[in-house]
Amino acid sequence: MMSGRNLDKKPRRRRSVLKENKERKVSSGWNDFVKYEDVDWDWAGLMRMLYFKIKRMRMYFETSSLIAVADTKRVLKQMDKILAAIARWYDNEYGLEELKVLEKKWGPWISTKDKKVGDQQYYTLRHRNATTPEKEKQCHKEYAPWLRKTERLEQKDFEFVFDQLKKHLKEWWD
Repeated sequence: MMSGRNLDKKPRRRRSVLKENKERKVSSGWNDFVKYEDVDWDWAGLMRMLYFKIKRMRMYFETSSLIAVADTKRVLKQMDKILAAIARWYDNEYGLEELKVLEKKWGPWISTKDKKVGDQQYYTLRHRNATTPEKEKQCHKEYAPWLRKTERLEQKDFEFVFDQLKKHLKEWWD
């Protein structure tokens, strides 16, 4: 049984690419990204990192003449689709028209102090126009289909991104 490479060590090819980038005075932006964008507690940090790296790869392939033009166009198109799906997912751009209609009817979310347990304060979130328990039930009933739809579209984009990476990632090289 073969053992995998020690993942703590950088592969030799990677070092040479980094050295070439320094020699060409290409700023990777990676230090700034890690310094200001990297968070360990949220999936969004991983998605930002994935978006950042695919976008950088895309810029490289767009300006590189090392692969055939037809292949470049195909790779750029694949990357554009993935970047668009990540952007939709990250920005939560699902069902915005339906949401506007619901928010117009039920008003914005408001929070009210609920109870305090020890030094922990709890809040209740509700829509401004859901003023009675019956209206709150109706509001939740009307929001439920929208929420299911957005979750389904979000999952579809999630699957698309990782299916495309699984399918094409090893093809993206010069």
